[in-house]
Amino acid sequence: MDGNGRRKETITALALLGFSALYLVSSFRLEIGNPRNPGPGFFPIVMGSLLTVCTGLYVMRVIRKRTQGEKSAPPAAGKNYRALAAIIGSGIFYPLILGTLKFLVSTFLVTFIMLYLLKPQRLFSSIFLALAMAIASFTIFSRLLGVGLPMGPIEVFLFNLGG
Repeated sequence: MDGNGRRKETITALALLGFSALYLVSSFRLEIGNPRNPGPGFFPIVMGSLLTVCTGLYVMRVIRKRTQGEKSAPPAAGKNYRALAAIIGSGIFYPLILGTLKFLVSTFLVTFIMLYLLKPQRLFSSIFLALAMAIASFTIFSRLLGVGLPMGPIEVFLFNLGG
């Protein structure tokens, strides 16, 4: 990467870090609550903290790469714009099917489509990961955070399974 590209990458990394820090600081204006009874600011503070840590690590990596003069990997040769459009479309389509198919089935389908489009050669791992993500997100939001989700028979069974 030439000097101009490295400078742009450093500026982008610093801008992302600034956005992350602004998001985190803005989150403290909301009531935090606690893990048992989270307030409206609990989730944004957790996400803002993780986002700030991750972008901070990215900034350090970019600066270290710049000072050491490492060469970065060349950009991807063939970008799959159809897959990107389908992933964006499935994200838009998700709220439309959520009421009909309920949380677990719609989350599984949309997550599976996104994962499969990213790595089409990994069908079974996409199925397993999508199922695990749907169940984990249902458990976190419904049981731990107490969020009301669209529930069908599968969701009611899983919700009652925990007691």
